[in-house]
Amino acid sequence: MQAIQEDRMAYRASIACHERCVHNYFFNNFYWREKTCMENCLDKINQATVITNINYGKFEDVESKK
Repeated sequence: MQAIQEDRMAYRASIACHERCVHNYFFNNFYWREKTCMENCLDKINQATVITNINYGKFEDVESKK
């Protein structure tokens, strides 16, 4: 359960990162570095989602065996 909570925190941090980059992207007239920032944050969101799904699957397996 601890791993799932940590994954949620990482996911939320990645969402905040993405929102900040999107704001800066529009504020800086579509500055290309901010676009890279957005893409990096989206990659982190995808990674956190995959890891969360794996950890939740493991959690469900353990709970079903109880």
